[in-house]
Amino acid sequence: MPRRHDTKQRLIQAAVHVARTRGYAHTTTRAVAEQAGVSEATIYRHFPDKFSLIHAAASDTAAQVSAVTQELPPRAGSSTVRANLLDVMGHMASVRADMAPLELAIATDPELSQARSQAIERGLPDGPPRHLAEYLAAEQSLGRVTATVDPVTTALVIMTQVFGSALGTGPSLEDSLDVLLTGLEPRT
Repeated sequence: MPRRHDTKQRLIQAAVHVARTRGYAHTTTRAVAEQAGVSEATIYRHFPDKFSLIHAAASDTAAQVSAVTQELPPRAGSSTVRANLLDVMGHMASVRADMAPLELAIATDPELSQARSQAIERGLPDGPPRHLAEYLAAEQSLGRVTATVDPVTTALVIMTQVFGSALGTGPSLEDSLDVLLTGLEPRT
């Protein structure tokens, strides 16, 4: 008999799969249960509602990104800023197929969107945006990133670009990063 943690993890993976393949609108608890090979009632033994299941799926996927970005701040001063950021952006992009439908779910669901807004109001949460901001601040202290940029805002722009590119429009990650690194103002 599967352990409780294994079943919960299977439900999270099923929610990610269903959201990715069918979209959030069709990510029903019934569809998730079918994908996980359990009864719909099993979901409610692990999660109080669909909101909690989707939140757990988004958090689980974000943890994959966080595992990559937490290694970024110690890299300050090594290689180039462009190479370090492009490496991390590439890793983040590798999970964006799973992340995009969950991010859209959060953006379009009033309850999920409000919970995210409240979390951001309390400060930049631990995880990828904070890791990127810490890296950029460390590079600033080394003089490798201009002192005039805000590391938090820049980190959020990078995150937005990586996950926004999941929609299949816009410039490549490399081109986006080059615009960000060179800026728009002429140098004197």
